[in-house]
Amino acid sequence: MPKSAAAVIRATLTRDIRTAWIVARTLRERGCWPAKYQSAMPEVVREFFEAYGLEREKIGNLPPSNRDISVHDAVHAAMASHKLIDHDRRLLWARAAKIGWKQLTRETYIPERTLRRHYGQALMAFGVAYALVRPERGQEIREAA
Repeated sequence: MPKSAAAVIRATLTRDIRTAWIVARTLRERGCWPAKYQSAMPEVVREFFEAYGLEREKIGNLPPSNRDISVHDAVHAAMASHKLIDHDRRLLWARAAKIGWKQLTRETYIPERTLRRHYGQALMAFGVAYALVRPERGQEIREAA
């Protein structure tokens, strides 16, 4: 079943906002400054399990790609647009952080149905601002629809 143009646009904008949120979080964790002084000596092995590598491996996040960083910059520029009010920005970032509707309802004291309507309107306003910041992305969205 083919998706409607509105569904394609909504999915694309939501994905780009989520990507920007992940990049912002990754950059905050890594820090944008040089690393502090560190020792080149290996850590001292203190336990049996460490000696034979039986502990769980710690896997960190990969650094963001060039495309992800450009999406991040464009999303932040669109969020700084005069078309979005503070409530819209907070709602878009909260949904990008995958905060549920019930928790948002509890935090904002706004009914869920109204909150969903506000989210749709905020996404439309963001889409207009995003198309102005990145015209080529707006062209991609129009072609997909």
